[in-house]
Amino acid sequence: MLHTLTDDVVTNAGLPSVDSERKQVRILIAQYLEIRCERDQPAKETHEELVRTTVDAKCHFADPLSRERLLRWHASLPGKADPTWQQSESDLDAFLQWFNEEGRADWVVKAAIAHLWFMLLAPFPHKNLEIARLIAEMAVARSERCSERFYSISTELLRSYSTYTHLLDRIRINSRDITGWIEWFLACMECAITTAGTRHAALLGRARLRDLMLHGSENERQSRVINRLLEQVIDKVTTSRWAQIGNCSQDTALRDILHLVEKGVLRRNPEGGRTTSYSLHLTP
Repeated sequence: MLHTLTDDVVTNAGLPSVDSERKQVRILIAQYLEIRCERDQPAKETHEELVRTTVDAKCHFADPLSRERLLRWHASLPGKADPTWQQSESDLDAFLQWFNEEGRADWVVKAAIAHLWFMLLAPFPHKNLEIARLIAEMAVARSERCSERFYSISTELLRSYSTYTHLLDRIRINSRDITGWIEWFLACMECAITTAGTRHAALLGRARLRDLMLHGSENERQSRVINRLLEQVIDKVTTSRWAQIGNCSQDTALRDILHLVEKGVLRRNPEGGRTTSYSLHLTP
């Protein structure tokens, strides 16, 4: 959940996706939700409103969407601050009334339509895209009736931005048929879930390997190289690279590697010969 919320804040605010920036956001989210996290650096106050807005959309999903809430979200996003409405109040009120109706609607489909409708309304001079993403996240949270979600639809929409703009422009010309938009949105959601599943499987695999190394009888060389792989300093290792890191002969390096392959910590990659390399065996 912490990783996903960090993705959402970084994506929606257009922050640099670098480790230092992500760490600042992650610390703020952890503090806001009272989750244990690294606190060795003070969090930047400039990100506080961004975090509060993202948490508001995803964790307080049951609260009604209102003009006041939209204005708060708008004010929290970086960029030019111009909260004046561009559309008639009746158009925006119609959207808000529709969004807040419970009924028997499929909230995932409603998320796709809500994002599109808000973009077509474009009630603000700026930041409509960012707010439309928040609205979609809020609707998806309503579909699951849960604030703890491990995938980010906002990140996936941004990843497919060229298709996004193409579909949006086409609907602006002919807004009668939005079937293609809904199908594309649902496909993005499926990709987001698949990506999250792969990422969390890898995290669980790394946790399993850390446990194996902690309770095993590996030597200092093996621990040193495996830690580099676990910390993703390197993604694979060859015999010569192992010998360099472990300050040992290549024969010793090969014995170290084969022992860990047999134990299920490492796996041999498909390429062979002089380029034979080994990676972490993340799936049991």
